[in-house]
Amino acid sequence: MLNKIIITHKHQKGDTVFCDFELYSDFNKLLGVDKVHYDGSHFLLQNNLIIEIKLVQRQEDMRLLRRSFKTFVEWAEKNQNDKLSKLKQNGNYVFNKEVVENWLSLLKLWNSNKS
Repeated sequence: MLNKIIITHKHQKGDTVFCDFELYSDFNKLLGVDKVHYDGSHFLLQNNLIIEIKLVQRQEDMRLLRRSFKTFVEWAEKNQNDKLSKLKQNGNYVFNKEVVENWLSLLKLWNSNKS
């Protein structure tokens, strides 16, 4: 899966790095969102290690992703429920490296059925 982050602004105050960035990912692109903006995010450092991350996604990007993901899930529940159910654990969707290819495959299938 391709992910790319472009930092558009950053500054540091003490042990905290503040930044704005754009995230480009295959997952989001398959949901119809080319880039997602994060503004006012910060990383807290201790002994040169990141100990805390706070990501702040733009509201409009969050709404767009949620709406698109909801549409995708509705399609998958009707058409590929067996595959979708394998991406859940304890009633919640799992997003990790073990299932990323399954997500991408299902999203590609959804896209091919939209045309």
